[in-house]
Amino acid sequence: NPIDNIIALKGVTEGQPGHFVQVFNLDTKEKLGVYQAPDSIVFWKWIGNRMLAIVCEKDVYHWNLATQSSVPEKIFTRAGKLAEAGVQVISYSTNSQVSWCLLTVISTADQGKTI
Repeated sequence: NPIDNIIALKGVTEGQPGHFVQVFNLDTKEKLGVYQAPDSIVFWKWIGNRMLAIVCEKDVYHWNLATQSSVPEKIFTRAGKLAEAGVQVISYSTNSQVSWCLLTVISTADQGKTI
């Protein structure tokens, strides 16, 4: 987290699809939340003091951790070139009102086999 002493950790639960994310406040030793994503998480980024963007293989979510017991909200489904196999997510941004989002990916014609 860019401001508070909060950390987000990604892991895999054996037998479950996708990844899970756990968020902890290191000052208070409090677990702020845990989320089991439906598919693999390929990128995540703090987009606000208590807002975590989670980019999965198929969808993009925003998780407002300022609200207790909140769950990530699906913002949009990755489509077109953004959803193709072999792309690498390199950035995610929003404007200050979080009314628009920008997902940046890179790819090669042979799905990353050459640079």
